[in-house]
Amino acid sequence: MISFIPIEQGNIIGLEIDGKIETSDIEQIIGLVEERLKSYKPLRFYVQVKSLKGISVEAFWEDLKFGLQHLKYFERKAVVCEVSWLMKMAAASSKLFPSIETKCFSWSEQEQAMEWIKN
Repeated sequence: MISFIPIEQGNIIGLEIDGKIETSDIEQIIGLVEERLKSYKPLRFYVQVKSLKGISVEAFWEDLKFGLQHLKYFERKAVVCEVSWLMKMAAASSKLFPSIETKCFSWSEQEQAMEWIKN
């Protein structure tokens, strides 16, 4: 499940992941991204991962399809989590998509993550 974190700066989308990601979650994010792209380019993401219990194949496909089509509109992603494999995955993401600067932070570094994503 994904919920939105309100962030004043319009070019930043805040997300919280807690559980399994389904197609409906991705559809909500796509809707918000499309709306924000009308006013802001590029976009940044602030993501807090409380728990991740997987992603449905359909959701993964929709996310990948949309993301690749809009790659040039994404600039930075801050990921706050404690799961070491997730941190490694985020680091790998930076290599796969070098145009998107991705940085991982622990839960104790939430303030630094927010500062980094805003600057």
